[in-house]
Parts: sequence; structure tokens; C-alpha cells
Amino acid sequence: MDYTKVGRRDVIRLALNGLAMPAAAVAGGPLTAFAQEPAPQQAESFDFSSTSITSLARSLAAKPYQPPTFASLGKLADASPSDVAAIRYRSNERIWASDNLRFVIEPLHRTRNSPGQVELQIFDRGAVSRLAYDPGKFEFGTLTPPPASAQLGFTGFIVHHRDRDGRLRPVASVRNAEVLAAIGRDQVWGAIARPLTVRTADHQSEAPHIRAMWIEKPRPFDTSLVMHALVDMSSLSGAFQFTLRVGDATLIDTECTIFTRRKVDHLGLTPIHATHLIGPLDRRDTDDIRPAVYETNGVGMLSGRDEWIWRPVTNRSRLQVSAFVDTNPQGFGLIQRDRNFDTFVDDENSWQLRPSVWVEPIGEWGPGEITLMEIPAAGISNKNIACYWRPKPGLDAGAEAHFAYRQYWSWRPPERPKVAVASLSRTGRAPAGASQVRRRFLVQFSGGQLSDPGKAAAIVPNLWTSAGKIVHVRAFRAPKWGKMRIVFDLDPEGKSLAELRLVLEAGRAPMSETWLFRWTA
Repeated sequence: MDYTKVGRRDVIRLALNGLAMPAAAVAGGPLTAFAQEPAPQQAESFDFSSTSITSLARSLAAKPYQPPTFASLGKLADASPSDVAAIRYRSNERIWASDNLRFVIEPLHRTRNSPGQVELQIFDRGAVSRLAYDPGKFEFGTLTPPPASAQLGFTGFIVHHRDRDGRLRPVASVRNAEVLAAIGRDQVWGAIARPLTVRTADHQSEAPHIRAMWIEKPRPFDTSLVMHALVDMSSLSGAFQFTLRVGDATLIDTECTIFTRRKVDHLGLTPIHATHLIGPLDRRDTDDIRPAVYETNGVGMLSGRDEWIWRPVTNRSRLQVSAFVDTNPQGFGLIQRDRNFDTFVDDENSWQLRPSVWVEPIGEWGPGEITLMEIPAAGISNKNIACYWRPKPGLDAGAEAHFAYRQYWSWRPPERPKVAVASLSRTGRAPAGASQVRRRFLVQFSGGQLSDPGKAAAIVPNLWTSAGKIVHVRAFRAPKWGKMRIVFDLDPEGKSLAELRLVLEAGRAPMSETWLFRWTA
């Protein structure tokens, strides 16, 4: 996809405030639309002058929170992982499968792995129809299909895109009524995102529940798909609109309106999650045939001050939370910079094919911080790295807030620093005296002016630590390959934590992105 054709900096006009709910959804109060009993499938007219998804979110926030209740999965709750994987919506029953459109929707059945339930509605030329649950439209493999009366419902759906050759390929999904994900061309599923979180990493943390989604039927030549969602959690409710565009990258433009039930002092906006189990900075003992296991190796940031920042991530021995204070950030995300199969040697999981996820705010987000969570993990099913924007100050009870942003699910972010980037980070024990325990670090930078021998000779490292001291700094230049390696030791001097900062400079001008890392004993 040519990013410039989309207009990344334009302020998108989303119609959340104008899209009304069908009369059936509001007749009995805000939660009537999400009752378990089957609703009629016939289309009902929208009344644009009465209410909307935004007003429904506002109405929900004005009432005490009611946790969602789901129908029991029955015997499906005991199904094996292989049996669960066999449950598929029949391809000929997929939404718009025979309409020759760019997009086709595949509903997903609720399972033991994805028990959350979301109501699905289709919006077509001013009318809406609820997608009724029918087990006859699913393939269950060796499992006995549940009765239609059970009304087990949907946990989400997969969006397939019809390429120019007529073939369908998956590009985005909603799962477990709370998780969104997308992939670019020739990629495999990896990182995930949530609409919101509250008090992440707190014992009172809240995850979102997508109560309902409305999917607009595109016209024959539409190149985008518009979806609306009603999101609810204990502290707040929200109305979301997602506009999906597909090319080599998959773009999701989002605009949301949030209504708080009570004061929210820790809001997580556009949280992204990914797996990082084994990498070159991980010091934990591992007994794994694979040399590396991760779908992200760091957080990339472009600050409101035009500073490019790279913070590699690790699988920590205990929870670590880092905050990068900023005002009006220009972009951030979880990035997979290593696209070499030989780094991982994992044919089954293809870590090198996982998407990077870059978030670009639309409009000014004001003061806040990019929060990074590194959570200990023992298996690849854990999305143990999380990154999100935390606005400051928080939101008061009864507040209304608006945010807009664009997500890129792609091989690389839409912009790259013009300066050198940190292409490799490693650490290990440094030779030291018997009374000292030093850590040795190697950071390799690539690109920028490092391929010019004359200019590279004037580039020097600027190192800083918050605790202990930096010793034995060496710079190894390789202009033929456009690389420069910095090797240094950290003497913690008895401290158990140190924040490290490294940037290449010529004079006082930065010649590289800023490399940050937290060392812990």
C-alpha cells in the first residue's frame, strides 16, 4: 500500500454520532439488544434522528455496570484444542460470500478458548439485521453440534479480503469479544490489540467487553470496510468506529467516544500486546531448541519533540513497568525488526512473519506517557509485552473524551528514522574482579550516515546511566556495511536497577535514534 495515498495526517470524519440504533435495540432499554434469546433476522430501519451508538454508550455509562452473562458452552467447554480448531463457519455461508465484494465476513463460534460473546449486526443501505446464531452454518468436525436452542452465539469474526486475483485472504479479526488483530500481506497472526484497558497491571484492572458490533456492507467497488462497536467495562462505556483499509499493510482508522461511570486515573488507550519469550537480551536460563522466540523485539517511539526512540524488550524474571513521558506523541508501537528465519529456526510459528503494529495519533493527545509492561512468561501463548498510551490527567466521573488514531499492521512502520537505528542489542556477564559484577552490552546501529567513512569517523557514543557507572566504552565502525557497534560495561556499584541511555552524536547533533534499556539485577 502507498501510505501517501491514504493521507496519514488527515483528520478522518467518522460517523459515530450519526449512526442510530435500530428501534428494537432501544425499545426495552440499553441492554435489550444483547439478550440471549434469538432476535428476528429481518432488517429494521435506522432512525437517524433518535439515538445512536454514541448515545447508547452514554446511556450505558449513566447506569450501574452489569457484567455480561453468556450461555453455557455445554460439552464444547470440554473439547480438546484440536476439536476446537475444527469448528469453522461453512465457507459458502460466510457473509457476502456470493456478492463479489472486496470483503467477506466469517463469524467465529464461541469456544473454551474464546468464551466471550458479541452480538453481530449487519448494516445495509439504511437497514440493520441481527446475525442470528445457527449451528447448522458451522462445521464441528467430530464434535456433536449443539442445539440451536442453546444460542451459544458468536465470539467474533474474521474479515477476509478479496485480492485482485479473486482469492480471499484473512486480514483482520475480532476474538473473544475483546481482542482485535490484523496482518499485512504474506504475514501470519501475531500481535493483538484491545480497544481500551483501565488500571492495567493493577489488581483491579479492567478489560473491555465488546457487547455488539455493526458491520457496514460495502458497495461493490469499496476499498474500505467500516465497523462500529459498543464497548463496556466497569468504569466506562465507549462507542468505536473502525475503518479497515487493505494493501501490503492493513490499516485500521479508529475514532472513539468514551463515557466514564467513575473517575479513571489510569486509562490505557490503544493497548497492543505481543509475545517475547527468548531474545539476545534475556538472561534467564532456557532449554529450547530455538535460538530466539519473539514476535516483537522492541518498542519504537516518535516523540512530540521529533525524537526517535528504541526500547528493546525482554522476558523479565518479574513484572517491569516503564513510562515514557511525552506530549502529543507522533507514533509508537511494538515492532518486529528481525525478519530473518535463521534468527528463530521455527517452521511452525514463523516469528519472522509476525506483524509490527504502529499507532499514529490523529489530532493532539496532550500530555501523558507511553507505558510499557514486560511480564514474565513461560510459554508462547502468553502475550507478555504490552504497550499503550496513558493520558494525563485521568478522566473524572461523568466525563466524555474523544480520541482518534490509525494503526498500521505491517512489515515495518510507515516512517523510518533518517538517522541510524539500533539493529541489534545483546548483553552478558563482563570480565571483572572477584568483588565486582559487571554487565557487558553490545548495541549495533545501522544506516544513516554510518556508511560514509568520513562522517562515521566523527560519530561518537553518548552514554548515560541512572545508577552505577559506565566503563570500558568502545566503538567499532564498519562503514562498508553501514554499521557501528558500541560495546560498554555497566558497573552497578551495588545497585539493583539502572536506566541506560545511548545515542550516537556528531557534535551535539543526534546521528542515531535514542536507545533505552532498563537493567535489573
